[in-house]
Amino acid sequence: MQEQSKPKRHVVNIYNREKIEVSEVICIEYFTPEAVAAKTQSGRLIVKGQNLFVDTMDSKEGNMLIKGKINGIIYENTGEEKSLIKKLFK
Repeated sequence: MQEQSKPKRHVVNIYNREKIEVSEVICIEYFTPEAVAAKTQSGRLIVKGQNLFVDTMDSKEGNMLIKGKINGIIYENTGEEKSLIKKLFK
C-alpha cells in the first residue's frame, strides 16, 4: 500500500510591516528594492514595498525571508493552472 504524503501548507507571516516569512517557495523570479516576485505552490507571490531585500532563501525547505518596508502582497495566476473543463476539451 502506498503511503500518501500530506499536502504542505503555504504560509505567509508579516511582522510589523518590516519583514515577511513565506513558506512553499519554489523559486525567486525577480527582486528589486521595490518588489520581490516568487513562484510558490499557490501561484506567483509579489511583495511590494521599499528597501526590500531577500534576507534568506532556503530552496531545500522552500522558506524565504524578506526584510524592508512592506506595503502589500499580491497573488497572480501563473497561467499554468487550467480549469477542468479546458483540460477535458483540449
